[in-house]
Amino acid sequence: NSPTPIGDEPTYDEQGGQRTDTDGQLPNQNGPSSKSSGLALDDDTDKEGMLEYFAVFNPSVVPFKRGGVLDQVVVNKDGEYLMVLDDQTLREVEVVQEGLGATKVGRQRFWGSLLLDAKAGVPISIPSVAADARILEVVQPEGVHFEFFEDGAQNMFVTSNVGGPMRLNFVTDAGVGYFGLVRVPPGYLVSDAKRYAKVGRFPREARNSARKVAKAIGVSKDDDLAVALPKLIAYFRSFETIALDPAASVGDRYLDVALSKRGVCRHRTFAFIVTAHYLGIPARYVFNEAHAFIEVFVPENGWVRVDLGGGAEGLTVHDSEAKVQHEPEPASDSAEGSEAGDAAEGGDAGVDGEVPGGFDSIQGMPQTAEELLAGGDVRGEPDAEPVDGAGGAGELEEGLVSEPVGSKGAPAERGAAGGSAPVLARVPTQVDLESPTEALRGQSLHLVGRMTIDGKRPAASREIHIVLEDAASSKVVPLGSVVTDEAGRFELDVELPQTLPVGTWDLYATFGGDDRLQSSRSP
Repeated sequence: NSPTPIGDEPTYDEQGGQRTDTDGQLPNQNGPSSKSSGLALDDDTDKEGMLEYFAVFNPSVVPFKRGGVLDQVVVNKDGEYLMVLDDQTLREVEVVQEGLGATKVGRQRFWGSLLLDAKAGVPISIPSVAADARILEVVQPEGVHFEFFEDGAQNMFVTSNVGGPMRLNFVTDAGVGYFGLVRVPPGYLVSDAKRYAKVGRFPREARNSARKVAKAIGVSKDDDLAVALPKLIAYFRSFETIALDPAASVGDRYLDVALSKRGVCRHRTFAFIVTAHYLGIPARYVFNEAHAFIEVFVPENGWVRVDLGGGAEGLTVHDSEAKVQHEPEPASDSAEGSEAGDAAEGGDAGVDGEVPGGFDSIQGMPQTAEELLAGGDVRGEPDAEPVDGAGGAGELEEGLVSEPVGSKGAPAERGAAGGSAPVLARVPTQVDLESPTEALRGQSLHLVGRMTIDGKRPAASREIHIVLEDAASSKVVPLGSVVTDEAGRFELDVELPQTLPVGTWDLYATFGGDDRLQSSRSP
């Protein structure tokens, strides 16, 4: 049987993401029309209208999923600037099979679910959450074997041994440093950066133009990287979303865009990459159907995501109803670095505190942890009334002041950031699951359960994972995830893979915990 689309989710095939709610491909104004054509720098720098984004990960990284990555600047015979992929060679990505116990320190975990229309052995480009994303677990449907690959820019691909429509459910993770602030260690020059990550050969035709832009920004190859990189980020974040002045054109679109400081996300990102590559700084152009942003390689830290902002009337997020919003964890509680502001440090806070991505508004944004703790409803409305005595943050905190707790549940140092104010101890939780005592491979199961806080209050809008575990080997197979409703209840259908070995398997529901609540699993 063909899998049924969930909401408006797209189907991914060898041509890319295809819409299921309407005909045609996903919007692609930020990426190339084909792998061979490359992305040209356009001159439509005016503010955009309403854009659309399709959420496929839980937690959702909206609007920053990696739909595609380009990493090489070229100039064609017509003097047109193009962004292309340097190394298209695919290399196999190992499925780590780390299990679904405690998340590895320094990494965050995500659940992915994609609808595929596969051809046997033909790679399908799929979204990823980060440059260093790993595949931890994958559900193999009956008769299907998935394999994962990545190219030189760490675009992710999947192949199947058979063709046809199918669903890919998998667990991935990423290092927290990818989502954090850009903290450049001291002692590195701009000219040192390319020693640590590849920067493609810069086109001779673009050197004079890039030199002019670098001079206008006030950066050079001899500068300290810790000084030059924040300058670059601040400059390209300060763009305006207004039309170019044709009368002011110098006949070089990169110069027109970069020196006028005009453009939406793709112009800022494109012009940043050209300038960074001229200086020898490893940087990538990352895009999806709604946004474009950069990845920059920082010595000792690796690839870091940086949002340069943009400009659009709004963003509509599809398929966000059962997802929570990803909230980056700090890479280190004791990390050093300037806190002078978003523009100086990088990261994803946007320009001058605006919504990430430069959108005037976002419709369908998944709910945040702060909204959950404030007593919001399942859609994150802060003024919603608590249900069944769920209470807000104040009620939850009452009488629970204890030993300070750090961001990962470990004791925090007294007097650390935040002063000596008391911090809440994490509260116990309980997950209950109604499940059959016996089940057959290939069988669909309807599961119902509930999560409570401290054995009393319902835990609304928490992410629950359904897992099978081999009683003998402790091998773990993820079956799906769901978000609790206002009363802490959850309900979903899962299918037991036909490929499960014969034996005794434990079926349970698990909650991974957060800064306020302890992890738990059903009996």
